[in-house]
Amino acid sequence: MRKFLFIVFALVLAAPFIALPMNMAAQTATAPPVIQSSPAALTADEKAIIDEILRELDAARKLTTNKDIQSQLGVIKDWTRKVLGLIEQGNNKEALEVKYLIARRLEELINQLPTMTPGAATTAAAPSANPLYDELVRIRAKIDKLIAIEEREVPTETRPERPTITVTRPPEMEKLIVYSAKFLCGPAFGGEGVQPGSYSTAVNVHNPHNYTVYLFKKAVIAQREDEPRGKISDFHKVVLAPNEAIEVDCVDISSLFGPQQVSLQAPSQRATQVGAPSTTQTTAASVTPMSRVVRFIKGFVVIYSTAPLDVVGVYTASTPNGFSLDVEHIPQSTVGVLPIPIPEEPTEQACPTGCVCLTKDDAVKRYGASADICQKEPCGYEGNIEKYCWKVPTAGLCPTGCVCMLKEEGYKMGYELCQEQPCGYDEKLGMAKLCFRRPTLQSCPSGCACLTEAEAKRLGYTSLCQNQKTLCGYDAQQNPQYCFTKPAETVQPKPGKILIDPPSDRNPVGTRHTITVIVYDANGRPMANARVKISHTGANPFAPIELVTDANGKAGYYYDGRNVGTDTIVATVDSLSARATKEWYQEIKPARIELSPSIGRNAPGQKHTVTATVWGTDGKPMAGITVNFAVSGTNKLTGSAVTDSNGKATFSYASKLEGKDTITATAAGLQATATKYWEVLR
Repeated sequence: MRKFLFIVFALVLAAPFIALPMNMAAQTATAPPVIQSSPAALTADEKAIIDEILRELDAARKLTTNKDIQSQLGVIKDWTRKVLGLIEQGNNKEALEVKYLIARRLEELINQLPTMTPGAATTAAAPSANPLYDELVRIRAKIDKLIAIEEREVPTETRPERPTITVTRPPEMEKLIVYSAKFLCGPAFGGEGVQPGSYSTAVNVHNPHNYTVYLFKKAVIAQREDEPRGKISDFHKVVLAPNEAIEVDCVDISSLFGPQQVSLQAPSQRATQVGAPSTTQTTAASVTPMSRVVRFIKGFVVIYSTAPLDVVGVYTASTPNGFSLDVEHIPQSTVGVLPIPIPEEPTEQACPTGCVCLTKDDAVKRYGASADICQKEPCGYEGNIEKYCWKVPTAGLCPTGCVCMLKEEGYKMGYELCQEQPCGYDEKLGMAKLCFRRPTLQSCPSGCACLTEAEAKRLGYTSLCQNQKTLCGYDAQQNPQYCFTKPAETVQPKPGKILIDPPSDRNPVGTRHTITVIVYDANGRPMANARVKISHTGANPFAPIELVTDANGKAGYYYDGRNVGTDTIVATVDSLSARATKEWYQEIKPARIELSPSIGRNAPGQKHTVTATVWGTDGKPMAGITVNFAVSGTNKLTGSAVTDSNGKATFSYASKLEGKDTITATAAGLQATATKYWEVLR
């Protein structure tokens, strides 16, 4: 690595943490469709895991003050309850789809959080574990358990097929150019050979030529020497036309190995010694890979090419020290043998009107599992994967009473799925839209109010009406509203007296003045939560403000006086008011000091007197200023005096010896000097 660019936390993450990018969904792959199993009752294991997830989501929300993360955790909690209801209804297929949504959203959160939090601002402070990151990884592992339970009921032969990699090795070659790029992917918890943090790699490959280049890529997992050798993937053939480029990121690297076991561990569950066994591990066999890598893998991406390429590795990391970014140019290494002949790629054929050329995976992602093929012949290739013409469904064909929207939006708003056939496609997010039916709205009972969860929290409505989530409406932003019990009204005591401290004061211009308002109730006790209005007129006016008293009945503020004059301050609560005045004056400070005589000659034994005059910023002599005198040279003496009404202070002394003295007078940071010669006068 040549150069690290460290980006300091802002927001920290002010909000520290940061809102999810709107285009993140466009980078994630929709989970492949799963064949519906026969309705089955909710098992005790599933109920126990879901209850644990709900409890841990509540615990996770208490580990952060970031409002956006808390809101997202609330959405995940609603989806988890939705899973419970769908399983109880025997709707396993839709339940599994919601589980995929939960897993994807959790991984988006996990990949944005650092695994550690920086220590205190001292040289000896060490990073501490990030409890929110730890909690979310545990929840993500439990979601994998739920997915594994659901997938065990689906026959293997009916599960969706994944693209197969048919190239097991490059063809016979002659002088084939080889590139080897290091990769680090996923969260490291310690013991992986790197600092704890979240790592990501993207290898960018560009064809700079005006002819087509063929390349073959594979991935190799690197393990420690005392561990079994890491897995080596099959080769994947890629065709790069002139000036085309591809990116091999962590998701692509993981997919090169095909379906595999996914192992998840929370940081606190990982062994602290290298090579020690893990204490807790959750394994989901043959789980359909999600859009992001969660476990940590490292190794090499190896690329064989028929011509020189531009290969650049981009490495990012989130560690206790912050974010880092490193860009490295990957040089070519040894050569092999050129494939003779290089197979020609089939020419793409145009699709009929109303059809589009896509791979099977892209068609399922865009149009759903029931997408129709327009013709049996391939229309092109993506690498070594065949593309076919798929029929584009007509958008907006939803049944009466249903609306076409994204799946996540529908579940967030509490809508029910009308049909599985897509009704449209969001090009920006790269996701299909489905038909959802708005559920029947219910009226709130007496004593309850219809509010969104955010409004209820802001207004202090802490309990759901009748302890159940009753959907009663939607706000202007289409956020669902529920019935909340109105809080009991408390009788606010009446104010009896209001004071301003201090009632009057003087300050020089340019200084800060603090004002405290005190409110008492009719019984003479300090009154909390009283709203006090403050008005300011005079030399330094400003717009009226409102203050709220604390538990001691006090509310304070300060301001800087910039103009000479008098301010009038009025504090009002209900019908009571108090008044205070504040005088601002221009402070006069010492500006110049003079010492006379500046040069003097005396015979030893004679008395010598010097006079210091101090002048103020207004150009007039200043009285009451202490002047310090110091004699150095033949004599060493000190003394002090205070200036009189004429701004003068004197200092006298006599010398027994001949020689030269320097007399220095200082006052308020100002200084003046004079010279005195002691010599026998002839």
